[in-house]
Amino acid sequence: MNGQRILKRFQPDGKETIIRYATADDLEGILEVGGKEQQINLSVRVSWVMQLRTAKIVLVAEVEGKIRGVIIVSSIPAKYHVCYAPWWVWTIGVTQEFRRFGIGTALIQTALYQAKRTLEAKLIGLRVKQFHPVISLYKKCGFKKVRIREIDRERFSELKEAVIMVKNL
Repeated sequence: MNGQRILKRFQPDGKETIIRYATADDLEGILEVGGKEQQINLSVRVSWVMQLRTAKIVLVAEVEGKIRGVIIVSSIPAKYHVCYAPWWVWTIGVTQEFRRFGIGTALIQTALYQAKRTLEAKLIGLRVKQFHPVISLYKKCGFKKVRIREIDRERFSELKEAVIMVKNL
């Protein structure tokens, strides 16, 4: 844990878990959170690296010394604002075997607290596929669905099957 900034410590299912800021040494562990199929895909790997370089907040959940979850919060250029949220949860993931232990909730709550405290964020958004089961987690953490303007659906093709959710901080 040399030089790692620990933000939260807890024990879901009796296993020592910490939420901390990611370091450059965490890239391989972060990539493993996405699963083996993502490790093989070079474009996914490059995408992750780019997200990590431009992100404002990158937190990892470490369970017994191994990265099992990640959340990335970053800004979005004004011309791409949908529902006027300048800060976005770009990625959140927890490895399959550690889901439903509160790690996703802890990552979201800690990231939101850090965004408010360090970025002075007042509103944060995220995009998720319609009917995805993770929507219930986002609702539990206080995110609310917002309507997407038709003009935005036409401008951004990836919004056609998406739900946008926001949370006031």
